[in-house]
Amino acid sequence: ISGSVRELEQMTGRPVALFSFPFGRRANIRDELRRAVAAAGCACMFSAFGGMVDTATDVYAIPRFGASAMHKPLYLALEIEGVSSAAIAERLRRLVRGNHPEARAGVGACGDA
Repeated sequence: ISGSVRELEQMTGRPVALFSFPFGRRANIRDELRRAVAAAGCACMFSAFGGMVDTATDVYAIPRFGASAMHKPLYLALEIEGVSSAAIAERLRRLVRGNHPEARAGVGACGDA
């Protein structure tokens, strides 16, 4: 990773601050990978698994989702707004694990105290 970052910096003449893991599924985003990306001087890393970004998001596992001509505009709008079935499932997983801001604040899934 460090070698690739340095090579890109030499090619472009600019610092590389962001790292994108092209096929970074949840199982691929390991602690040693996070440390290697940080050691290479990158401020964050984007993964390839979908999800929402909030205050609990690890900067070395920022979720993203791909978009192509195969995706319907409505699907993309739902995903961006965080109301797609995948986004809702991710919020529920985080609530169950207790590492979602709403879970830490004692707020229910619908915003009820």
